[in-house]
Amino acid sequence: TLPSYSFWGEPITFQSTYFVFHYYAPDEKSVRASAVLLDKAYANLYRTLGWGPVPEQERIIVKVKPGLVRTRGWGDGDIELTSPLLSQIPDGTSDTEYLADRVFWRVSARTLREMVPYGASHRWAFMFTVLRGWLTSDLLGQTSAWREEGDQIFRAQTDHLAPLALADIDEYYVGGVPGRDTVLWRYAAASAFLDYAVAREGRIVLAELLDGFSDHGS
Repeated sequence: TLPSYSFWGEPITFQSTYFVFHYYAPDEKSVRASAVLLDKAYANLYRTLGWGPVPEQERIIVKVKPGLVRTRGWGDGDIELTSPLLSQIPDGTSDTEYLADRVFWRVSARTLREMVPYGASHRWAFMFTVLRGWLTSDLLGQTSAWREEGDQIFRAQTDHLAPLALADIDEYYVGGVPGRDTVLWRYAAASAFLDYAVAREGRIVLAELLDGFSDHGS
């Protein structure tokens, strides 16, 4: 049974440096705490990708609703999310971490699309998804459960492939067939590639990678 209207109370609006949150009293603590994480991560997103400070712009509107919301990762407009009190949150993840992760996932998609030509984001869609996940983990300090699962599959399947080629990210199939394990393996393989590149060359390699995607996006 869903909580009654009286449980949620009147709507509340809170404005941070880069966001405006609309929510209800039961989510007050998690929204306020996630705003601190998101402001820092959003500013660092621009710096990490070599774009300098966040440009002058309207604040991003986030609506945390007391009901089921279906979201799209690349959607425009306001960011609408189901209250964490009504969401299935992975074990070990707090309401604050859940909100920050879901908002930043959407924000990173929007930002990359605005800053990188459409042809590049379309042609390199999988790598853009991996980059978004990598940035979310790095800038928020949170690793998703499916990244951990993917890493386990990656380690179990990769010994016989060494040395691993970039082409394997698109061409290797776990057990020789497409499926969930293959998707997770490819995600983990691409994430490992980013880990290695950043460890070897520094974060500047991420900006260079996006430039390469733009140059070869058609």
